[in-house]
Amino acid sequence: MTDYVDLPLGGSSVAGDRDSNRPPNVNVFPPRPPAHRPPHVQAAIQEPQNIAVVSPDAASFSVDVSDPVKQGSGLQAFVTYKISCYRMHQYQKSLPALSVANRRYTHFVWLHTQLMELFPCYFIPALPEKSSMTSFIGSRFEEHFVEHRRMALEQFLNRIVRHPDLMASKVVKTFLEGSDEEMRLPESKKPSFFSGLLKDAGLSSSAVKTGSFAPPDAEFDAVKAYVRDLEAQLLELHKFLDRMVRRRKELGASMVEFGLTLIAMGNHEQSSGDEGAAGTSKALLDLGSCCDHVAKSVSRQSDEEARRALAVIDDWLRLIGGVKEALKTRSVAAETLLAVQSEAERKAKILALGGGQGKGAVSEGDVEEATRRADEARARADALAARLRSEMGRFRRAKAEELRAVLCVLVQVQVKFGAELQQSWERVLPSLVSGVDPASIPI
Repeated sequence: MTDYVDLPLGGSSVAGDRDSNRPPNVNVFPPRPPAHRPPHVQAAIQEPQNIAVVSPDAASFSVDVSDPVKQGSGLQAFVTYKISCYRMHQYQKSLPALSVANRRYTHFVWLHTQLMELFPCYFIPALPEKSSMTSFIGSRFEEHFVEHRRMALEQFLNRIVRHPDLMASKVVKTFLEGSDEEMRLPESKKPSFFSGLLKDAGLSSSAVKTGSFAPPDAEFDAVKAYVRDLEAQLLELHKFLDRMVRRRKELGASMVEFGLTLIAMGNHEQSSGDEGAAGTSKALLDLGSCCDHVAKSVSRQSDEEARRALAVIDDWLRLIGGVKEALKTRSVAAETLLAVQSEAERKAKILALGGGQGKGAVSEGDVEEATRRADEARARADALAARLRSEMGRFRRAKAEELRAVLCVLVQVQVKFGAELQQSWERVLPSLVSGVDPASIPI
């Protein structure tokens, strides 16, 4: 920045004037009143009173997804990623990596499918979509699309390896260390391009319909309301954060054009031969150069906001997708339990009345089998409910820590680049005011 104006920054007179005009208690921000919620929803969203601080070694593994490389050509082309798994110690990666492998998107689909089948009611985050209308119209091999997917896949894997139960599973070990032949999906489970288009349109090619009735369940109805409320809030946060990032990028582009216009004006003024042209030309050229610096700062700021804040909200929305799938699995188990219990009771009543006749006849063996099925369904429903409670506690603790952290990062980015922008503008001021009567400046 010193190539256009050399100015000592933060003069005491400027700072003093700024401080003297500052209203009292400027750092006090009164909190907004909480939104009204029904009592059952409010009870479900109460945070734990004592949130344990995660120890440095609690998340003992970390995964890097790097070096995306396009393989093949045409419709058969795909991207591979380098997957490196590390053991963590005091927040640092212990070198060398425990495992290194190259994986493509279909391998991630295999891992996700296996985990969903083997670990029902665990919160398995959703994967980023294989294809979308946007990537089809553009190119799924464009740098921006590939980088966005790389980040999302890295977030997905880190959610998995930092869960002790999932990290200990054979399928995760196979993904990190196994061969391609061990991770083949049947055709029926492979993601299709058209399923991506349907999801873009708000539809689903594999919509799951549970039974026509659901047993009353105050506990998990409250959890569903809590998740629905959180998802709506995160979607709103994502919408406005995305809008802010996009507008900042537009501002950076506008600053570039503005700077070029000033430089062109400065060159024209320099060749005009008018009185005072040299001073005016220097002021225009210096301000144009300043605008170039500002544009670069604004561009870097938007990139950091997208990478360190917007991508985290994306990750949380995909995690909520996993929570909703777990709730759906548990609801199906509860409905199945209600159905088999009703069937067992129906057969027991028929047997008590003499067993019936013809096709509707019921024997003691039929009743015993129906009772056994009801007991198995009850055990499964109870186990899934217990798992869901455990995962929900983990989810809430992570939310309390991670969402606060991302907001802290967002503010740090504003402070960092705000200071950088202020520095750029302050450096150009002497060039603009040089030779100008201070009384003529309307400040």
